[in-house]
Amino acid sequence: MAAPEYVPVKPMDDVRTYESPPRRPDPWIPRRPGEVRGSNPRGESFGDQGPDQGYVSPYTVAAIYAGLGEKDQAFKLLEKAYEARDIWLVNLKIDPVLAPLRSDQRFQNLLERIGLAP
Repeated sequence: MAAPEYVPVKPMDDVRTYESPPRRPDPWIPRRPGEVRGSNPRGESFGDQGPDQGYVSPYTVAAIYAGLGEKDQAFKLLEKAYEARDIWLVNLKIDPVLAPLRSDQRFQNLLERIGLAP
């Protein structure tokens, strides 16, 4: 006796389908009351805590300014990080993004105050 031949009743029963997730909205489009219309933050407002943004470490924003070559603004934010006892300051001596600041005397003074000076 031969094995019966398999004939699917509904061919699509065994097929798995995949739906793409919905498109992620543009983060700079205001979606809630109180959000500001416009482009990315610039100038003095860059790095300030906005509505519903949560906490942003001053050290992180200082690293951005250091990467952009704006040393004075980077040092202002590193001072804020020092005053806030930011945990990220333990990386101050080894963070490659802060390399442009290392030759500045303000950087050496900050290392001494933190206790990371050689």
